[in-house]
Amino acid sequence: MNTNLAFFARRRSRYVIWLLSMGVLASMNARAADSEYDAALRSRIDSQESCYAGSFATYDSWTSALSQRNPNFNRNLLPSRETYERFQRELDCRWILYRSEDGQLVNGFIIVPKRILGTKERLPIVVYNRGGSPLAPGPVVMGSMLGQQFPLAVEGFIVVGSQYRGLRSRLLGPDRDPGRDEFGGVDVKDVTTLVDLAASLPHADANKIGMYGWSRGSMQSFLASRSNPRIRAIAVGGTLVDLEDWREFRPEVNQIYEQVIPDPPESKSAALRERSAILWAEQLPNSAPILLLHGTADDRSPFRQSVAMSQRLHELNHPHELVLIGGGSHGLGEHQAHVNELVIAWFKRYLVRSE
Repeated sequence: MNTNLAFFARRRSRYVIWLLSMGVLASMNARAADSEYDAALRSRIDSQESCYAGSFATYDSWTSALSQRNPNFNRNLLPSRETYERFQRELDCRWILYRSEDGQLVNGFIIVPKRILGTKERLPIVVYNRGGSPLAPGPVVMGSMLGQQFPLAVEGFIVVGSQYRGLRSRLLGPDRDPGRDEFGGVDVKDVTTLVDLAASLPHADANKIGMYGWSRGSMQSFLASRSNPRIRAIAVGGTLVDLEDWREFRPEVNQIYEQVIPDPPESKSAALRERSAILWAEQLPNSAPILLLHGTADDRSPFRQSVAMSQRLHELNHPHELVLIGGGSHGLGEHQAHVNELVIAWFKRYLVRSE
């Protein structure tokens, strides 16, 4: 009996040692994968910083910083501590500074689910194109990431985004030229370059790329997808596809056209047409189904633009779906959870389950 106990004790000891060694190897493999990812990213960018640096290190430090900037801010509008910490635990998020096709330094971000590090798994890529204009940039910040990009990434997507040239940042510094955002001109290169950068990274499936844009970002998404068969799915909201119609709806956007679009006055109409996807929708990759989201109370971009684009896509037999949300605002922030469900389901359908 004692001999048997000693035998099993020895076997158990060896088994525990084997399990521990396997754990060490798994940890080493994960670190090696981290190193591989880090090395690949470093070789393609100028500099980087964790999204969780500084005041974003913890939920408490983040909310404390918000309170110091605005003592009256509404905490009820923030995600919960549990949500914040879950994203921080499950997602690797970095602000990056990269060179666009023409050499211009541009700010952006990349979000990767941590679970794929240390594995051979490859995930689809979703390129997020933000709204805003050079006169009112509206860059992606941690607050918007928590509501839009993180929920998408945690569902199994590598999410990248460009802030477009012309935006200052700590990574860029005060002395280097930020470039000039042309509102759908040379800045489209910032998006297409980021597509190539993301597709070359470990764990990225270069054959499964989606575009996701809001407001001005819908214009960027269509321009970057034009004649690009690598794009397999598109989702846009607060859609902007006809810049002449937009000027009729909001005459004040003439300020953007005059100050930002570099074409001389006599060719300004041609520049607007070049940025209006409804006029060249047949050039969008037919292999990329399009989801159009719009609130009917949008006071910044009329929902008639999405309706008109849907009609044009129907004429072209281009697969698409139009979702109008009654009373919804331009950003549909009051329907964010529903919007996230629709967008995640769309990309899962066409980037994950399409095979």
